[in-house]
Amino acid sequence: DDQCPTTPVGAPVNSHGCEPVLAVLTNIVFDSNSHAIRADQVSILKHDAGTLSDLKDGQIVLITGHTDYQGSQAMNERLSWRRANSTKSFIVKELEHSAERVYIIGKGELEPIADNKTAEGRQQNRRIELKVIAQEALPAGAVLVMPAKMATP
Repeated sequence: DDQCPTTPVGAPVNSHGCEPVLAVLTNIVFDSNSHAIRADQVSILKHDAGTLSDLKDGQIVLITGHTDYQGSQAMNERLSWRRANSTKSFIVKELEHSAERVYIIGKGELEPIADNKTAEGRQQNRRIELKVIAQEALPAGAVLVMPAKMATP
């Protein structure tokens, strides 16, 4: 079932026939056990998120929160959601971007990009990913408003 019939021939597609990711704008990192955007990450986020005004029809922003493996899986899931949510709040408030086109999801410790056995690797895993995707490629579980159960520590 091709949900994106206008995808260019030969382009990589997901199981719905959609280009899975149109652009990866940024990965910003966080301090351990924190969802506050670090001062040294603000300019990166402002620069990359500034391009969001160029979204085309059918495109949305997906912010995915991640953690390292330290702490319980339940705690890390909540923390990853809070990281995604604080990033969305920053984008909507500071950059005046439309909240209706910014979705969030928390992945906890499940998708590391670096070795969790080193301090440097854990730092890289404490991150959000900001991507522009086709609306049809929105993953299950991604929402506009953080679930209340994820807001409590």
